[in-house]
Amino acid sequence: METDISGANNPNWRGGTTKAKCVDCGKEISNWKGGLLTVEQAIRSTKEFDSWVKAVKDRDARSCQRCHTKVGIETHHIIPLGIIIDGLRYRNSDAGDEEILSIAKRFALIWDISNGTTLCHKCHMGKHKKLRTEEYNPCQ
Repeated sequence: METDISGANNPNWRGGTTKAKCVDCGKEISNWKGGLLTVEQAIRSTKEFDSWVKAVKDRDARSCQRCHTKVGIETHHIIPLGIIIDGLRYRNSDAGDEEILSIAKRFALIWDISNGTTLCHKCHMGKHKKLRTEEYNPCQ
């Protein structure tokens, strides 16, 4: 007979929430959103996003534009998708997630392949590390 180690019986149980620390301030935050997708996740799960990914990779000959490997390639928004969505939220401050998603689906910069590049996983993670340590200003 198997021992039940789910929920409160699990030694790692933390009261039903998943906790993480904010990378900026270190404050403990909850990652659980009730099983709902964020606007960014919803965009990434569309057929249009899959088409954008394919178009960027095809344009870049399916190779990392930094180190030129063809192994483990990924696409990267030059102006990050999260920054674009934050801007849409700022400009549409009264809009809820569903309306922001609707606006984002029609926002050309998200789907513009000139705002994308192909990177290998290592270069992609390095790019995101750099973005987290610098204040992002698209006007510079």
